Amino acid sequence: MAPVGTGDYWCFPVLDGRCSNEVWFHYHGADDSTLEAPDFLDFAARRGTQP
Repeated sequence: MAPVGTGDYWCFPVLDGRCSNEVWFHYHGADDSTLEAPDFLDFAARRGTQP
């Protein structure tokens, strides 16, 4: 979805050819991901209001 600026990404997983509503944070160095929000609107509401 978008680079964070550190080489990491916020992303949507694709399952069976369909894009999920969940937003995940992917750590490039560790090849690991964590769930950031259950859907994009929740993600935008929390992250979009931060300075």
